[in-house]
Amino acid sequence: MKLRASGWLVIFLLVGLVWSAPVWSQERELAEAITQSKDLRAQGKLEEAVPFAEKALSIGKAMFGAKDPKVAILLDNLAGLYKAQNKFAEAEGFYERSLSIREQALGSNHPDVAASLNRLAVLFHGQGKLFSAEFLYKRALEAIKMALGPNDIKIAKYYNNLASLYQAQEDYQEAEFYFQRALAVRETALGPDHREVGDSLTKLAQLYHRLGRDSAAEFHFKRALKTYERALGRKHMGIVRALERYASFLAATGRSKEAKKHRARAEEIRKKNDK
Repeated sequence: MKLRASGWLVIFLLVGLVWSAPVWSQERELAEAITQSKDLRAQGKLEEAVPFAEKALSIGKAMFGAKDPKVAILLDNLAGLYKAQNKFAEAEGFYERSLSIREQALGSNHPDVAASLNRLAVLFHGQGKLFSAEFLYKRALEAIKMALGPNDIKIAKYYNNLASLYQAQEDYQEAEFYFQRALAVRETALGPDHREVGDSLTKLAQLYHRLGRDSAAEFHFKRALKTYERALGRKHMGIVRALERYASFLAATGRSKEAKKHRARAEEIRKKNDK
């Protein structure tokens, strides 16, 4: 099971903080509990990881105080374990506690508050609670824009989340708007030849194809492929999926000969990378 690297990075920064002080018993116990939880989660042993995450939370509250933002990190860790087990009510409770701590400690317009709102929104979105998810996604977007400005690269993720929500609701006009905003932010922040720009172009291409706007879809599939080629190189494995997506589009629009050519190129790249 893959870990959310950013979440664990923060957890281990916390471990680094406690180990930088004299090695007291509580600090050792906290570091050990976090490490045990991490290792078990990496092995997919989610139920076994929970008691260690709970122990880390208990120690963290005793060390830092129940309202310290570092405790919010430990709450997120526990929530993530419950979410991964589809125990959504438990996950929601811990995410809400984490959000409350951050809002009180950091104010409403802080990147960490935006991240907490986004986690809750993603949780609701995954359960089909789209109205609640929309409300939280919008709050998260406003918080991150207030904290970082409207053109920070981190904001693209928040636009994409809203776009995906509207796409699920079949509100395609709003989905297009937010996918376009994400694309604009990425192009401005990263330049036109970046992999994430290719990702945004792909999302728009897929949306247009779903809507039957095949000229727009093809334009964006082609742009996405060229962007990936410039970002990664023409023979990189990352090109394979772009070629296959474009080939599927071509086949769906009755252009099987062109589709076959792109699939053959994808297979050639795959074989060369397997050597």
